[in-house]
Amino acid sequence: MDWFDGPRLKKVPLYCEKIIGKYVKTLGTYIRGNNWEGFVAELKSEFEDDDSEQQRNTEAFLQNMVQQMRQQQQDPSVSEYGSFIFEYAERSSLLVQKSVISAHTWVFMFLQAFSDRIGDKLYKRCNIDIDEPATTTNV
Repeated sequence: MDWFDGPRLKKVPLYCEKIIGKYVKTLGTYIRGNNWEGFVAELKSEFEDDDSEQQRNTEAFLQNMVQQMRQQQQDPSVSEYGSFIFEYAERSSLLVQKSVISAHTWVFMFLQAFSDRIGDKLYKRCNIDIDEPATTTNV
């Protein structure tokens, strides 16, 4: 809805569990009640350790995904690779946009998820020299 920041802020505790709603009312940006973006940032900061969606948008989550893919006992199926690629692309592109990771790191981490055999094919097919970051541009 196109509400002004003040009324919008005052509605948030109504959509929370009672104890969370009371806590939200103690936040400085809620009390001032005039800056929606500041309130959202403060709220995310307060609850980031408990928010599984925010945890999924971290470099550590990506590294864990890559390791799990790499350490599978058997070669993953095409659908498992597809699922990995889709989620990795979704999560990592956000981190690249926010400059949490570089485009070079993004590609390097992605390639680590694959077996050496598949990784070597990808390096050759995409003309990637991992020691030369410029070769990972637009991969």
